[in-house]
Amino acid sequence: MIDLRRLKQTLDTEKLRHATVGIFGLGGGTDFAVDLARNGVGNFRLTDLDVVGAENIARQGFQQADVGTPKVKATAKKIKAVNAEASVLYFHMDCTKLTDEEADALFGDCDVLIAATDNLEAQVWINRLALRDGIPAVWVGLYPSGAAGEIIFWKPGLDCYHCLCEHRIRKHEAAAEERRSLDPPSDGVTRFDVGIVDAIAGHIVLGLLTEGSDNRFGRLIERLGDRNFLQIKLDPDWQLNGRDVIRRGLGIAEECDAYISWCTIACRNGATLMPCRDCVELRGHRFEETNCGEFSVFHRTDYGVDRDLVGGKELSAAADETTPQEEEAESVSKRAADDPQVEQELGF
Repeated sequence: MIDLRRLKQTLDTEKLRHATVGIFGLGGGTDFAVDLARNGVGNFRLTDLDVVGAENIARQGFQQADVGTPKVKATAKKIKAVNAEASVLYFHMDCTKLTDEEADALFGDCDVLIAATDNLEAQVWINRLALRDGIPAVWVGLYPSGAAGEIIFWKPGLDCYHCLCEHRIRKHEAAAEERRSLDPPSDGVTRFDVGIVDAIAGHIVLGLLTEGSDNRFGRLIERLGDRNFLQIKLDPDWQLNGRDVIRRGLGIAEECDAYISWCTIACRNGATLMPCRDCVELRGHRFEETNCGEFSVFHRTDYGVDRDLVGGKELSAAADETTPQEEEAESVSKRAADDPQVEQELGF
């Protein structure tokens, strides 16, 4: 049995021992899974279609002896080496081929779902599973060449992955109709890039699993509130459409020479949109519209605390105010049609 005595003042190890996580994607997700086991998570459901290749050794937590082994099997072995009492079920398959009934039977009792895959079809599938069964979920991804990363998390009451990435999903769906893929390549992404983003995502996962416990992880999700879109700058020169959105999001002055990289911003969906089709179908999200002369007022009826929107914006914002997210989305949408790579860096 793994000795967790030195973690007890920081983590609710009893909750974690009984917790079950479903992890989809065991490339970069391999070390993520093992680190969750080191922190006391007791039950795992692992899903990936791939086998370990020689090219994976440099960036993922595998060894030469693992080459040719299904990634789920190799990862399960590593988890058991850390905690022999951990329960690990693994599925060497494409999760998107499962029916809703099959998916619910395999993953419906998970406490958190983790999308550690760069395949957007799988990311959307995981979002639907989370919404349908009310399971908190976390999406972890790197931008091209590992220049930056993003983490999105959802639990009931927040905007979902589809709501936040509607534009991205539309672009991918249009490309798929033309038999093209916009899934970002992993070339240039180092193990250290993956490790930084995974470490932050790990905090989010532990926070969701132990929410309400009287320690810093138990209070983390409450502190984040509805700021469920995180971006992490890794390359000091990374910008989005010619602008340093991380510097801007943190309010750091241009003359500040202490700022360089490895910073994170946690954003809320300031430009609240109409609910995505998945929220409408699976969570019953609805808006009621009232005509107020110059503006249409949309009142969302399914929030625990009602939020009123004017023209798709929160009423607390001025009618002519443009949020940073709106500006970025507007700029990207104009460029994405001509440059598919732009969409791979779109975080909103």
